[in-house]
Amino acid sequence: IITHEHADHTHGIDDLRVFTFTSQKQIPLYASSKTCEDLKKRFSYIFQQEKVFGALGQKFGAPIAKIGLSPIPDTKKAVINGLDLNFEALPHGHTSSLAIIHSKFAYLIDCADVPEALIKRLKKLELDLLILDCARRKPVSTHLHLEKSIEIAQRIAPKKLRLTHLSHDFEHDDLEKELESLHFEAKPTYDGENFELTF
Repeated sequence: IITHEHADHTHGIDDLRVFTFTSQKQIPLYASSKTCEDLKKRFSYIFQQEKVFGALGQKFGAPIAKIGLSPIPDTKKAVINGLDLNFEALPHGHTSSLAIIHSKFAYLIDCADVPEALIKRLKKLELDLLILDCARRKPVSTHLHLEKSIEIAQRIAPKKLRLTHLSHDFEHDDLEKELESLHFEAKPTYDGENFELTF
């Protein structure tokens, strides 16, 4: 699931091609209509239907993605790999990113704010885990900053909070200590962190 079209969220797509060289299976990708169109233009050599063979026989142009699913304009819901997922558009600079919600889990990254209606909805869900954007210590136009992230998290009141998309403004251990005063478990997340959720 690709939340939006920015380079730091899409440019790993090219590295997926190697997984298709020896397999006839496609790797399904899901995104909003806007992001799908952007990906088709930016990575036309990946999504084109013609097979372009390299010197060693690799299928460099073989399509790897199913990007026909565009849940945001229509129902805002989709079943992906057996999971009932809900999506909401979050403001992010000149574009929007997808919030992903499943049962008592919510993933809200790359956003300048969280709409009031969504905050109230997430509070009612009594989330087990909220992963929330927090790019800087001071306000920035395209992302949440620490004070705003904490304010939103306190209103949603999940059992566990993980802050992500952290910049060099933060030292992991220092931020972890700062978050200890909250009335729910709150920590900065890190690459490779695993979560077990029961749905």
